[in-house]
Amino acid sequence: MSLEALRPSWSESGRYAVLQQGRVLVASREAVHNGVRCGMRAGSVTTVSPTTLVLERNPDKENSALDALAIALLQYTPEVAYADDFCLLLDVSASLTLFQGPLSLCARVKASINTLGFTVQLGAAPTAAGAWLLARSFRAKLHPLRRRTLTMKTLILLLNRLNCSLLLSTHPYRDWLTGIGAYTLGQLRQLPRAGLLRRTDSHLLNELDRAYGLELSSHWSSISPSCSCSGGSR
Repeated sequence: MSLEALRPSWSESGRYAVLQQGRVLVASREAVHNGVRCGMRAGSVTTVSPTTLVLERNPDKENSALDALAIALLQYTPEVAYADDFCLLLDVSASLTLFQGPLSLCARVKASINTLGFTVQLGAAPTAAGAWLLARSFRAKLHPLRRRTLTMKTLILLLNRLNCSLLLSTHPYRDWLTGIGAYTLGQLRQLPRAGLLRRTDSHLLNELDRAYGLELSSHWSSISPSCSCSGGSR
């Protein structure tokens, strides 16, 4: 999103790098092929790839772009919500029949986002948190065979293989979890719940429960297929 908010996907391809606090946050594929890497300073970018255009991150444009995506997706469901990491959640339980099933609906959603100049990772699941994790799973070292399912049984199998780092609430405890060999969400769930609560916090457990359908808010039904759309790539 940080790059595509400044250079939409339909813009002329080229070498671009977005800086945050003087370091590269994200770069275009062409810039990466030229040696640009995340974390580089602006001077290093100029050294390794003089033709790369350096851009400053613009959070206002990113937020405006996400708002535009949310408005565009209202054509598929009135239930659109914002989530972390430039994600949008859609409750599409009432839309599947209207749009000829999940495959057709996902294709329409993807086409609408691409038209606005953004790439997208889609996930679909019976829980909103599960769909959100599946949509982001392309970053994980252990990713599922697919990112879309309508059944809880398959969702559990897919979530169990995901890297713990996808769950944002695990980040403060990453070293501890790595030290005890809890690399995946499945391994995390196998830990004694009382001990996990003592070593971490209730937010982590609640987030985990929501993904697996064990804690559901009234807004998201346990049988509602939810489509999580991660707009852009960072």
